[in-house]
Amino acid sequence: MKFSEHVSNTASKASKLLGMARRNFWNCPKHVNRETVYKTMVMPKLEYACEAWDPHYKKDIKTLEKVQRKGARFCLQNYAPLARVT
Repeated sequence: MKFSEHVSNTASKASKLLGMARRNFWNCPKHVNRETVYKTMVMPKLEYACEAWDPHYKKDIKTLEKVQRKGARFCLQNYAPLARVT
């Protein structure tokens, strides 16, 4: 497996987990913290052994950051296409 394929697989799995979290916690009560949901479900998939396979191609970094931006929008409940979350 090429390294870019590995990054794509990791981003795909993390994106699927984020989609599941969005479907299951879209109308969650106030005591459920979306950030905690994101950190416990999605972040471990993105960060597992990241020191060992640290991406060095810009396209791989952008692929992973795209999932992280979606996660930030989930946490902030801001899904506007032009909204900046950084």
